[in-house]
Amino acid sequence: LVMSAAGDVFLREAKAAMRRAVRSTVRSMSDEDRIRLSAAVTQRALELPALQKATGVSVFLSMPGEVDTSQLVAGLLAAGKEVYVPKVLGRDRHDMKMIRVVSAAAIKSFPLNKWGIPEMPDEEAQNQACGAESGSIDLVFCPGAAFDASCARLGHGKGYYDTFIERADTVRTAKTLPLTVLVGVAFPEQIVEAIPMEAHDRRLDLVISGSEVLVGASR
Repeated sequence: LVMSAAGDVFLREAKAAMRRAVRSTVRSMSDEDRIRLSAAVTQRALELPALQKATGVSVFLSMPGEVDTSQLVAGLLAAGKEVYVPKVLGRDRHDMKMIRVVSAAAIKSFPLNKWGIPEMPDEEAQNQACGAESGSIDLVFCPGAAFDASCARLGHGKGYYDTFIERADTVRTAKTLPLTVLVGVAFPEQIVEAIPMEAHDRRLDLVISGSEVLVGASR
């Protein structure tokens, strides 16, 4: 579902309403279901053929209520992948870096930000290179408020990931590298009938929902 520019206000309102509805549904899930489904997502993610081919992998660190990615991070590190995690340095949509981490212990040492997500301290992150700028990231595990069966993604409304993906694609295109493979991870409760999209939005390649893998049209 692609909206015209004239429908911008309607589009924002539709996205906001969808975020609220899905968050309410996810909040009602039991801890047991979250744990079980997070484990299923991790298993399917680590089995992806696209992941086997990837060297650099970006993965978000979960906030409360999201699929728990801690075991996914551990599995990626154990498989010898170069693992990049996000660091937000400001309020602008361009202010997110993807910074390489070399151990789960390093992540555990990070303080929690206002969303309850572990993040590298600002003073340490300032001097770190961003994986998007080097074209080093082959695959991105994307967070989202909701997804649909066509692998459209509804973000959390800040624009950080949309901007990061655009930047990564631009760099990789300039280097004649394949576009980064985009993989959403979600609880089944986050899959909706249709995400309202704008003309420039890029659909994901895959979405892992519990033990199910949804495949986008580009794959």
